Amino acid sequence: MMLPDKTFLLETIVKHLLLAAAITVVLSTNAVHATEPVAAHHGLLDLAQLQVLLGLENPHPTAGSNPDQSIVWFTDSALADADRRATAVDAYRRGHPVAVLRQDQDAAVDTVLHGIFGLSSSAALTIYVRHPDGSPHLHTVAELPESIGDRQQLARTLIESIDTASKALRGPGPSTAAPSTDGAELVALPVMVFTETQYASTGNGAFVTVRGEIVRDSGRAHDALVVSAKSTHNLKPHDNGKSGPSIVVPGKYEYFLRLFTPDNTGTLPKLSESRPASSPSTDLNISESHTTTTSYGFGLSREVSAGLNKEGPSVGAKAAFSFDFSRSYSTTNALSFTVKDYSIGANAVQTPAQTSRVYWQMPLASAIASKADYFGRSPSEIKMTASMRQVTAEGSAVWFIPGTYTGTMSLSAGGKIDNLGFDGSAIDHKPDPYLQPTASVSIRADSPYLTREVTVFIQSKAGNGGCLRDEHGVVVLRQCPDVAQGNWIEDLHAQWQLDTQGRYFNRGSKKCMRILTSGSAPGGGGEIVMQDCLLNRDQQWEWQTDRIYTQHGEGESEWRMFVGPGDIVGVRTTGKPEYQPIPFNPNHALLKPWSSYPKKPGSADFIPKLGDIGPNDPVSDETKRLGPPLAQERWELIVLRQSLHR
Repeated sequence: MMLPDKTFLLETIVKHLLLAAAITVVLSTNAVHATEPVAAHHGLLDLAQLQVLLGLENPHPTAGSNPDQSIVWFTDSALADADRRATAVDAYRRGHPVAVLRQDQDAAVDTVLHGIFGLSSSAALTIYVRHPDGSPHLHTVAELPESIGDRQQLARTLIESIDTASKALRGPGPSTAAPSTDGAELVALPVMVFTETQYASTGNGAFVTVRGEIVRDSGRAHDALVVSAKSTHNLKPHDNGKSGPSIVVPGKYEYFLRLFTPDNTGTLPKLSESRPASSPSTDLNISESHTTTTSYGFGLSREVSAGLNKEGPSVGAKAAFSFDFSRSYSTTNALSFTVKDYSIGANAVQTPAQTSRVYWQMPLASAIASKADYFGRSPSEIKMTASMRQVTAEGSAVWFIPGTYTGTMSLSAGGKIDNLGFDGSAIDHKPDPYLQPTASVSIRADSPYLTREVTVFIQSKAGNGGCLRDEHGVVVLRQCPDVAQGNWIEDLHAQWQLDTQGRYFNRGSKKCMRILTSGSAPGGGGEIVMQDCLLNRDQQWEWQTDRIYTQHGEGESEWRMFVGPGDIVGVRTTGKPEYQPIPFNPNHALLKPWSSYPKKPGSADFIPKLGDIGPNDPVSDETKRLGPPLAQERWELIVLRQSLHR
């Protein structure tokens, strides 16, 4: 993916922000997070100048870095400003890394981060990098280091990692997007994918990477959220090797995956499976994988979906939700690592505090751990193996959460090390002086990306293109939600779902659209109101190309949604000759009725079909006499799915 022109982005930043001439972050030297305000709250940096965000002076570009790669950065308080949020969204969706320096751990900050990135991290420094498939990769540091040396080392690690990741995104090669399917089916797939890599604040090279997928698994008799996670832990002690008269090595490595549902009040995450299994061997060679298959509903058969794909991805959201053409989705977690001189034991625990945790312990071989003079009477490092200096281990787990759960989910991965000191005559337990990194990501279970039915904004093609919303029980046309604002995700009254009965369900009011066959809504507000969802035909709708027809059974087959005078939303086209009787395509209602639609049909027009085999039928003479459809009766969908939302 080509990154946007840096000059263009800088102009955008300057337009919204007052850039500081010198960006210096003033950090406390004895606190986990910065305790003093920063001298500036937002800005633009070359990647090679990342040290500035760690409180260091602006150095010359680091050798090997990419000076053309820019990072847009904000403090969490800066993102409270609407213009700065808009700048962050613009930069992130254009492919620029966005760094957030965080002090506050309140829900308001999480809401803003969820709106911009789809998830949030509580780390002191998080750099969000967007993959072309829409999934984020978070590069995080839990706390900012105290010493200048640690900050310098940490900055080098971050620069190298982000530069490598950015080059991979720009370079050629196949996408790592999970599904291999057409755009219409991507619309229906309720999945969120994310990755977090957290680096040790000490800069010693320890890190943990967790890749998570959250998928809604649904059918006629079941509905669940499936959380699949794989973690890679580079566990590296801070006290190691020769230390005074002793040799210090890890006596036990431990690492874990944990799922926490803090808003749940009675339902715990259910662990389905985890890998690797326990093994007493002290020469580990782990190579295994496991696949989780889920299903999701879709309103189009594979043949029809393939034929409609040329109409654009959003066409998949125009069909009523159905399990008649359900699709399957598979997630595979593959593990591969080797460790010498340590065995492995797998454990799982479920606490009453809405937490499910699976962890692995890798104790030092008993033949070594029980022999005080293993490294000699005068201990030396000669017999130390690579695994005694650090290990890279992997784990995976799958959990199920009831589909009714609407709170937050926190997925974490971390580890710890307990050291042993061998002085030739005794063995001492020596806790490692610093913690290993722990990655932790917060995701909302009620995200529109994860809904069973596709969640959309319904936008008119007339004028500036307002969106439908439920306003006090009446369907009205208003400005579309601004997805550049952090709280757009909570604007539920503009979010719609087409359910199995062909009804448009509003996520805010939990009611369905209903047409008025006579009169208007109170206050002259239009001809569509909201009502408890029933099976009546005055609540049922069908898309024909880009028009939305009511299924009301009074023989009014031409009644369809339109924007009337004063931007009211109408449906009764009787007595309005400007709304022509447009034929539906007999090959499929979602196809264009004539090939040049929405232009006026001409003599060369034909009736499009799903496949490309055989000749196309010409349009009728009656159709050729029609004019172009009005913009006021044409609609489009803004689909809220991670892989498609831009």
